[in-house]
Amino acid sequence: MKSRFLHFIEKHNLFKLNEKVLVGVSGGIDSMVLVDLFVKTQIPFIIAHCNFELRGVESDGDELFVQSIANKHKILFLSRCFNTVDYASSKNISIQIAARELRYEWFNELAKTHACSSVVLAHHADDVAETMLINLCRGTGLAGVHGILPRNGLFVRPLLFAQRTDIVEYANEHHIKFREDSSNIKDKYARNNIRHHVIPALKKSFPEAVLSFNKSASIITAQEIVYRNAIREFSESALTETSQHTAISIEKVMQFIEPEIGLFELLNPFGYNSSQVSDILANIIGQAGAIYLSPTHQLIRDRKFLFITLLNQNSEVESFQINNLEDTKHLPIKLNFEKLPKEMIQLKLDNPSEIILDASKLIFPITLRKWTQGDSFRPIGMRGRKKVSDFFQDLKIPTHIKSHIYLLESNKEIIWIVGYRMCDSIKITKTTKDLLKISVD
Repeated sequence: MKSRFLHFIEKHNLFKLNEKVLVGVSGGIDSMVLVDLFVKTQIPFIIAHCNFELRGVESDGDELFVQSIANKHKILFLSRCFNTVDYASSKNISIQIAARELRYEWFNELAKTHACSSVVLAHHADDVAETMLINLCRGTGLAGVHGILPRNGLFVRPLLFAQRTDIVEYANEHHIKFREDSSNIKDKYARNNIRHHVIPALKKSFPEAVLSFNKSASIITAQEIVYRNAIREFSESALTETSQHTAISIEKVMQFIEPEIGLFELLNPFGYNSSQVSDILANIIGQAGAIYLSPTHQLIRDRKFLFITLLNQNSEVESFQINNLEDTKHLPIKLNFEKLPKEMIQLKLDNPSEIILDASKLIFPITLRKWTQGDSFRPIGMRGRKKVSDFFQDLKIPTHIKSHIYLLESNKEIIWIVGYRMCDSIKITKTTKDLLKISVD
């Protein structure tokens, strides 16, 4: 067992044998065998124990037991009590998830404080098989099927080479004391049910079932690396990010070998689930403008792209009052006001980010705001009014761009769709005496 333990650490490059590590010890048989192997191999380590206060006197007994073992071997012992029930209730999560979150957060803190290169946990081969079965029953992808990895960030698991039978045999042979968690014998939890009934039933037909699960996990882990590289290359070709949005090429998605898988990988980081992805893909070709929401983002299907923007949590339309030509520092966009000499009256601008108007027709305060449905204005050169939405439609402006367009109002009249079109009512005429240029950066 000792030689296999060292070989596994070196094979997977879990940590250097002269580096100090933090070992999570519950007091159960798995973690106590782990402690014994660390003592026998003389790898420097400290012990951390979590008391989740879930089993009353029994939990306190576990803590005292682990502390006594640490004192016996003159190992630094660290412990913390957690009010796990209250934490789970406040977060609206299960007790198991609450204990995991509390444990991992504390272990991370301890590793930094005590300069430990890794946090060592006592998971073994049977845990891998159980995790794979649980994930398969719940529905999962490659990440769930590969089970428990030897290393996951700071956390390492050097006992994954051993089955539960190996650990029990080692504990008996070396007379290792341990504590039995009474909750482990109950079938209340899915993992215990699988451990007590499913795995033994599988072993009757397939004696090497646990080892087979672990071999499969290793193969799937290697395959996942290939898969992730392919997804990364696909993402680089299909996805473009700007300060305003993320754009996904519909053409690239449809050309991917498995469009739904590719689209899921692109959209999942934005909070979209598999059901939504299927719906988006089913309607990906058709009339533009369809909107799909995740808890955090908005996706708009355009003609050639899927545009993703952060969901605006504030549904109210903000407006910004401008009291004079210098009152611009508080604006969400950079507007510049500049008085021009009268001789520039014949100047014509081709740049849509600038307009020149009759200054006498501008009445302060003026207002800057986002456009809304129902807005209308009189575009320069037209006699009648036009809805802003129709104006955007004529220019074929994508929906995701429309949401970022501002209007400038004077005396409750739209005078400029910023960056696009000026209103006819403020244009320069033969009687104009004072000129004003407004530009946006």
